[in-house]
Amino acid sequence: MVSTLSRVALCAAMVLFGVPSWSQPRASGTVSHAIASVAPHTAPRRWRYIVLHHTATAGGTVASIESAHLRRGMNRGLAYHFLIGNGRGLGDGAVEPGVRWRRQLPGAHVASALCEPERGVPYDEVAIGIALVGDLEQRPPTAAQQRALRELVASLQRRFHIDAAHVMGHGEVLGAHTACPGRRLGGGRAWATGAARRAELRRAVLRRAVLRARRRRR
Repeated sequence: MVSTLSRVALCAAMVLFGVPSWSQPRASGTVSHAIASVAPHTAPRRWRYIVLHHTATAGGTVASIESAHLRRGMNRGLAYHFLIGNGRGLGDGAVEPGVRWRRQLPGAHVASALCEPERGVPYDEVAIGIALVGDLEQRPPTAAQQRALRELVASLQRRFHIDAAHVMGHGEVLGAHTACPGRRLGGGRAWATGAARRAELRRAVLRRAVLRARRRRR
């Protein structure tokens, strides 16, 4: 009798107040689901940067782009940590994690020789790679992609305390010679607020390089 009453009380509470959040599965393709997909017992890396890319393809999925990356010798699979779909293969605005995010592995989305200026650590070791599916040199991302990008970047910044100056497009990485993530990203530039601080950082790096060169000449 007590057991029956308890079940009735529990059901009534669920109707009145909703199912507790811990019992509600996160929907696949959402930002929260993607970020929470880290494998059990896997310690998060100390991420310091977010670098944005485009796939430079009309469409694609995690599997199809990962297959292309494996053919290029990226043995750990998809070079990026997250993909944001455009409706051509992956749902429009859907955010999907790759194996590098689930296992908290370094990326392969920035040239291995390029290092962060503050500590000299390779960007791939400390930078989360996000790629929007599409050729953003030819057409802008969809509205759903832009919303997902802003939400994903903001969530990662909060979770890992990543400064706005450390959120950048691939082509903004010091030493990178690429048009990625494409000139049509436009309003999706969630990192625009950090542009002035990045410019200041570049100037500081160049000043240090000039000073080092002067010392060597003495």
